[in-house]
Amino acid sequence: MVLTTPEYRRWSMAHTGWSVGPLLAIILAAYTAHAKMQHPPGNPPPSFGDPIGNITVIKGRDITFTCVVKHLGPYKVGWVKADTKAIQAIHHQVVTHNPRVSVTYRDRTTWNLHIRNVQEDDRGVYMCQVNTDPMIAEMAHLDVVVPPQIVDNETSGETTVEEGNSVTLTCKARGYPPPVVSWRREDNLKIVLRDHSSKKVAPVLEVPVHMIGSPLSKDVTVRCKVESSPRAVTTWRREPGEQMIISSRKYNVSEDQEGFYVTLMSLTIRNFTKDDATTYRCVASNSLGTSASSVQVYEIQPQKQRVTKEEEDSRLENHIPHSAADNDKDDLAHFSDLDDSINNFLGPLSAGGVLESEHEREAISEDQSSLKKSSGGITFPFLKSGGAVGGVGWWAWLLLLCHASLTAPTVL
Repeated sequence: MVLTTPEYRRWSMAHTGWSVGPLLAIILAAYTAHAKMQHPPGNPPPSFGDPIGNITVIKGRDITFTCVVKHLGPYKVGWVKADTKAIQAIHHQVVTHNPRVSVTYRDRTTWNLHIRNVQEDDRGVYMCQVNTDPMIAEMAHLDVVVPPQIVDNETSGETTVEEGNSVTLTCKARGYPPPVVSWRREDNLKIVLRDHSSKKVAPVLEVPVHMIGSPLSKDVTVRCKVESSPRAVTTWRREPGEQMIISSRKYNVSEDQEGFYVTLMSLTIRNFTKDDATTYRCVASNSLGTSASSVQVYEIQPQKQRVTKEEEDSRLENHIPHSAADNDKDDLAHFSDLDDSINNFLGPLSAGGVLESEHEREAISEDQSSLKKSSGGITFPFLKSGGAVGGVGWWAWLLLLCHASLTAPTVL
C-alpha cells in the first residue's frame, strides 16, 4: 500500500481524526518517494527473517514486536495496525500520537515496535511493512487478556426473600476472554432447586403440646417455637380478649435464640388457679406477616386413693407382729385368763349349792384344763343334753361362750 501525502492527510482524518503536521508530511513524502524507486539491479530484494510471533499479554504489561528484514537496502520499514489501518511508525520515527508506542532498530535488520502498559484497545493485528513495489509485509496478532472481575454495582448483594417465594440473583463479570460465571453456596453444600409453585406462611410456629393439665397451686409452663426471617416480634396472649401477657409476679415470659432463624418462647404461670384455666396464644409478627398458635391449659382434679382387697389383705398380713411361738404364748395367756374367769364365775355357783359333790367339781376342773389347746380352739365336753351343766343354765354358758369369744386369740 502506497499513500501520497494528500492521500494520507485525507485517510488519517477519516480514520484517526488526527491532523498531520509538516514534519509528518515530509516523512510520508520521503517514504512514498522511496516506494517509487526501482530495485537496484544485482542486489537481492528485501525479505523477512523469522516470522513475527503472536503475543498474548495481560492488560497493563509491556510488549515488543520484533521484525527481522534482510537486504533492506534503500527501503524503509513501517509499522501499521492492520485492523484500523493506523500507522504506528515509519522507520525510526513514531507517527501515532499514542505516547505508549515507541520504535527501536539495530543494524538495519532488526526493527522493534514497543507498546507500554497495554490496554484492551491495543488488541489487534500489527503489520511490519517494507515499501517495495509491490509492498511486502509480515503480520502478528496482539491478544490482550483481562482477568475476570465482578462488577459490584451490577451484581446482587445480600437479598432477603420469604420462604417459599422465588428469587433471582444476578452476577455480572467482565474480563477477556469473557468469563464463565458459576454459582456455589458459601458453605459448599449443594444448591437445591425447589418447585416454586407452593408458598409457606412466615413466621412459622410450632407448639409441642396443645393441651396441658395441672393441679391447683402448681406452676405451669407452656412453650412455642418460632421460625422466621427477618426475626419476628413475639408476644403471649390469653383469652378472653386477647390480653397481652408480660412478666410479673404472676407470669414469667422468656425467649431463647436457637440460631439465627429460630426463637424458643416460654410462658410460666405461677401458682395455678381456676381463673388461669383458659387458652393461651403465642403470636409472632414480622414484615412478611403474622402467625399464631394456641395452648389450652386446664385444671386436673385430685383423685382419692383407692385400696383394693388384695392391698388390704397384704396390709393386714404385714401388720402381724409375732412369730408362731409368740402366738402360742399369747394363746396360753388368753386361756389362763379364761380359766380365772371361769373359776370366778363358777365359784358362787358352787357356794350356792349348785355343784353338790366333790366328784362333780373335780370333773369340771378336768374339763377346764381341756380348754387350754395350742390350736386356739375351745371345747366344752361338760355340756349335757339337758342344756345345763350341773345347775348352770344355758344362759350362763352362753355368757361363758361370749366371754371366751372376746378373749380368745384369732387363729388364722
